Amino acid sequence: MESFFSIKKEGQILIISFNDKETQKLTMSSASCYYEDPNYYKKYVYKYHLIDNDKFYSNYYDGHNLSLKKLIKYYEISIKKNDILYEELNLYNKIIKYQKKNYKYVITKCQDDKCTLEHEKKHSLFYFNKKYRNYVKIVWESLNNNIKNMIIEYLKTYHEKLYIDEFQAYITTEPFIFLKDSKNKKKQDTKLKKELQQISNLINNWIKTYNC
Repeated sequence: MESFFSIKKEGQILIISFNDKETQKLTMSSASCYYEDPNYYKKYVYKYHLIDNDKFYSNYYDGHNLSLKKLIKYYEISIKKNDILYEELNLYNKIIKYQKKNYKYVITKCQDDKCTLEHEKKHSLFYFNKKYRNYVKIVWESLNNNIKNMIIEYLKTYHEKLYIDEFQAYITTEPFIFLKDSKNKKKQDTKLKKELQQISNLINNWIKTYNC
């Protein structure tokens, strides 16, 4: 089969770099929809309906993250339904061998996309490090309602089960992204920006302190 991607191994993580965004979408969007979409979580959507349909948020992801077990499980559901794309089958045949080699997690991006890589790596940290997960949960619970509601408003494209995981990945890499759709006045935005930066520093300092 033709290779549309490269695989790098890092600890128990497979980092998959796709040649281009379209190939990444065809290979990963459906799986992410199945595990992350707020309206279709754990509901199978056939490819002819999902791919290139603008109501499915995962078609616009710059990167993807999920456990290796979940990704393989999704592809096997697609195979049983005779609904697996060529690109998906290509990846499935490459990663199936890693299941018995102690690899646990998959993150994907397009080649040379360092910003997305940093974001996706934070998901792997959240997945593997229980102390970090617990710390982030404490921070999340301590947020004032104004900040938390603004963050949730941005995260509504994800299932609510993922809010805390997505919060930590964004706040540590792109803290001001939560202001993207803000309708606050400039003065209020400046205050919110300061608060978001403080939260970002708090969590990133924890990561540095514990050498994660």
